[in-house]
Amino acid sequence: VVNKWFLKTQKEFVQGNQAAADKVKKKNKTMYVVNLEDVLKLQTALDSDNTLASKIATVQLALGCRMIEVLNPAVSSFKLGKDEGSIVQKGVAKDRKAKAKQRDEDYEFDFEVDSRSVIKRVFGISPARVLKLIAEIREEQGDIEGLDNAQISRKQNNKVNKKIQKIMTDIKFPNTDKAGDVRINSSHNLRALYVNITFQLYSPVDESLPSYLGRVLGHDTSNGLSGSV
Repeated sequence: VVNKWFLKTQKEFVQGNQAAADKVKKKNKTMYVVNLEDVLKLQTALDSDNTLASKIATVQLALGCRMIEVLNPAVSSFKLGKDEGSIVQKGVAKDRKAKAKQRDEDYEFDFEVDSRSVIKRVFGISPARVLKLIAEIREEQGDIEGLDNAQISRKQNNKVNKKIQKIMTDIKFPNTDKAGDVRINSSHNLRALYVNITFQLYSPVDESLPSYLGRVLGHDTSNGLSGSV
């Protein structure tokens, strides 16, 4: 690699530097920065709304869960962790899209369930509050017997997304990047918000973001797919 670098012509060297500068410039234009105080304000507003949709969003932001993990007790169970401020989640749902793409298979939206347990620090509310909300959500959503995981998620998805968008508008949450594109407008975006906030707050100083993703979301960090939430 070093030899190839020094064998470059002056023109190639300049072009390479320009390409790198353009890449950084493009990235800076789409950079999304949000303050901890804004995210805490969002969590408080969601938790105060007291509707089924807002309860689901509150738990997703508190734990970084997929919606189906919150809704379906056959997918995930939750209990207080031994560490202060933590929850143990047993069972994680995995979108089949990435694996299907690797195997060049047709893809239909669905989840695989991994029975592993992950320990999560709760963000914005207490662990006891999280467990209470999950119990209420699973009661209030109604009968899900006979539905697959994709159908269960679809029943609530639009309602939750609309609730998130309304509350963000009400509290003037800064959800656009420097280019003006909306970055946080769905329940799945709350998962990304959780990961990035809690990585800064709670991860060990020597832990990488992919490693943290694998540890708290149950991602497979050996196949290059861990950068996605």
